Amino acid sequence: MNLKFDRARHIWMDELPPHLQEEIRAAMKPIQLQQGEFLIHQGDDPTGIYELESGRLKAYFTTPEGKQVTLNIFTPRIQLGEANLISGTPFAHTAEALGDTEVRFLCTRHFNRLRASHPELDRALVRNFSHKLMWMNDYMVAQTSQDLKTRLAGRLCRLVARDTADNTPHACTGLRLDCSQEDLAALLGTTRQSINKTLKSWQSQGIVENHYRSLVVNDLGRLQNIAAGI
Repeated sequence: MNLKFDRARHIWMDELPPHLQEEIRAAMKPIQLQQGEFLIHQGDDPTGIYELESGRLKAYFTTPEGKQVTLNIFTPRIQLGEANLISGTPFAHTAEALGDTEVRFLCTRHFNRLRASHPELDRALVRNFSHKLMWMNDYMVAQTSQDLKTRLAGRLCRLVARDTADNTPHACTGLRLDCSQEDLAALLGTTRQSINKTLKSWQSQGIVENHYRSLVVNDLGRLQNIAAGI
């Protein structure tokens, strides 16, 4: 199985020329959030784009029955809102701060002005949307065809890819992931007890180390093999 963990980390702004990156960020305004405060709500119309500067955001949607379903835990550099702005569709999820969080915001007017004057921006966005579509395809395949151990290994590999520039096994030895067992259970649609059982087994094999609300990846190569079904 050919797994593309690098799809988890595709920052479209990084593909732009340095002067254009500087122009975009110079136009962005800071937003400070504290634990439990909301950046966006499910059903909100987009008013601009966001880039997570520091802290974490939990993305989830609420079913008609009132159940919350966690979609992702966002970490710095993630960008939100561009697809909604371009398509003119409301947000399908809520984004809530997990602890002190800083976000930078670019309003619709500035975003559209930059798109009109810099065609390379739209080219970068198209590539980003393609990566997100393929990532979603990977996710759906995993959810419907893989057991929990394989899905958990794949999710951890994607978190490594998301949080590091170089996700080779050697470079990622001893990498700490700021993700609790509760977070992982919510992301995979299972219980914390099931996550804990698997992580304890991997810890005994030296693959990971469990810590309070985080874990350390000591053998990324082994995790990649488990995710690939090897």
